[in-house]
Amino acid sequence: MKILCLPYNYQRQETAQITLPDVQYAGKPLYPPQGQPIIVKPDTAYLNNNKPFFIPHHTTLVAAKAQMALRIGKMGRNIDERFALRYINGIGTAVDIVAQNLLLQCEQQRAPWSMATGFDGSAPVSGFIEDITEADNSEVVMRINDAEKQRFTTSSLLLGAAQVVTYTSRFFTLHTGDIILTGSPCEQIYLNINDVIDVTLNDTPMMHFRIK
Repeated sequence: MKILCLPYNYQRQETAQITLPDVQYAGKPLYPPQGQPIIVKPDTAYLNNNKPFFIPHHTTLVAAKAQMALRIGKMGRNIDERFALRYINGIGTAVDIVAQNLLLQCEQQRAPWSMATGFDGSAPVSGFIEDITEADNSEVVMRINDAEKQRFTTSSLLLGAAQVVTYTSRFFTLHTGDIILTGSPCEQIYLNINDVIDVTLNDTPMMHFRIK
């Protein structure tokens, strides 16, 4: 099982300052026109059942974004967008956690991001709802210590659920149980020990866990 994350799947104000390579498949451009980075987290990053997240020893600054999560229900690669929703068997939520100070070091050194983005427990994930009809029109809200910190609707994302599946399957074979985090336009929130995280999807409680 792997976790695929689309960190920039939303309109960025600083887009004009970013230069990403054009990406094509079979001679056709992939969307969005400048391509979309994909971060891969290993199965050891997966944290479920509302288990606490332990801030790792290698960082002093962790930041988080709540996101919608798609669960893949069958294997596929190079999936046509017309059939992409058939490969999703559940939607849920996740919190993408990044070791922010380590990430800045990686960026400065032009080094891979894996240690900053894919460390153990860096992807707490909720359970899943099998009804995916509202995947492109769902509201995700994250509260920390009962105070709302993030709120967005998935309709604001650049790539919808079907497009996300099609796009990621161009680069990675999707397997049953894989999870795709679809991105968030919200600002990152820094986490502290003893924070309590709650995430809802369309007002349905999905996650409740503590930072330790």
